[in-house]
Amino acid sequence: MNADELIESAKPEMRQMLRSVYSYNLQFIKTPDERKLLLRILEAMTVADRRFFVETNAVYVKNSEENRTLQCADEFLSIQKTYKPHTLVCGKTQSFFDAAYDDTALSIGEGQTISQPSTVARMLILSRLKKGNNVLEIGTGSGWNASLMAFLAYPGSITSAERIYSLLRNANKNIEALRKNLKKNKERFSRIKLVAKDIFSAGKPPGEKYDRIIFTAGISDSETGRDVLKIAKNLLGNGGILVCPYSAGPILVAKKHRNGGIEIMRTQEEYVFVPLIMGTA
Repeated sequence: MNADELIESAKPEMRQMLRSVYSYNLQFIKTPDERKLLLRILEAMTVADRRFFVETNAVYVKNSEENRTLQCADEFLSIQKTYKPHTLVCGKTQSFFDAAYDDTALSIGEGQTISQPSTVARMLILSRLKKGNNVLEIGTGSGWNASLMAFLAYPGSITSAERIYSLLRNANKNIEALRKNLKKNKERFSRIKLVAKDIFSAGKPPGEKYDRIIFTAGISDSETGRDVLKIAKNLLGNGGILVCPYSAGPILVAKKHRNGGIEIMRTQEEYVFVPLIMGTA
């Protein structure tokens, strides 16, 4: 199935989002494998319906005083003008229902967001995610990214660590709501493990190595950047790939070689992410 056929097979309200995701990411595609992965990501987005991860959060966001401030923060909106718009929707609860299939980031409370679909796809392509991979996600958020990775990596497993307990509870509800609604592919979402953990303070899990590690919040200072590279060295298996954005800047990609060395590259394009914070909340 090609991209047009896949997009047309999706429900009508989802098609524009999928076209936007495909169009944006197509400019970065260099190999047949990357093109195949992009198509698989579009398929994953049709199955792991984003509305289950947006609508469940709407009431929670409406009642969060901290989040209302973030939604309309002038500083955040001014940053968006400089970097690729990781757009944050402001307004009433109804806007979350309307925007579920927009190619935008949406607030989910506690100063966190469900990322822009185009950006999510970009990071998944950079990770070169494969079937059978065991993945560590740092920052569960709404649970949408973990669900996409679970679909793509099955029968591999996804371990998703979240430092904010309220978001972790909500993400679990979102994933369960998705699974209950599915008539097929339920098994692809059965290998997601959500854990309440600050990965930086947890130390090195004994004997635990991952094929892929993906951060969903951004590096904001050099110290955090060094800690991220320590995670790559300690937790990646040989040939493993870590993907981590900057809070305002490029996306960092670290690959671990067989000799233990870490090769680092950064994207030319830049993004805006909520900052990576240590400690549980």
